[in-house]
Amino acid sequence: MYFDDATKRYGSDLPMSFEVTCDYRDSRGKQYHESFTIDFDLLRGATYTEVHGLHDAAKSLKKIADILKKSPIARGPLEVVHEGRDDYRERRKEERQEQLRAFEELESRLVRKEPVSEDDAQAGQAAD
Repeated sequence: MYFDDATKRYGSDLPMSFEVTCDYRDSRGKQYHESFTIDFDLLRGATYTEVHGLHDAAKSLKKIADILKKSPIARGPLEVVHEGRDDYRERRKEERQEQLRAFEELESRLVRKEPVSEDDAQAGQAAD
């Protein structure tokens, strides 16, 4: 049995509820008799599908355009770079290594690893 779209039944003279009886037997011969109610009104208003048309798409595109006009990123030409996953991973690895080298160089200039001599300490105080 095939039922049509329940939403097309709304506002029509078609019934929204059906009593169904099912008689069957399993592979061992045991018989079954079951009754069901199919009620299309059960979920009325709870689920629906909204169909968007060309007008909706145009409104959305206008909103996107308005947002992009306000964005400093979109005021000039955008540079787009496409790279494969392996190239991306290799580039990111090299960038992390370069960041680590730059951090270690800065750290070595800011933190002395050997004790400061009295002459160096006095020279530092004189500069202050």
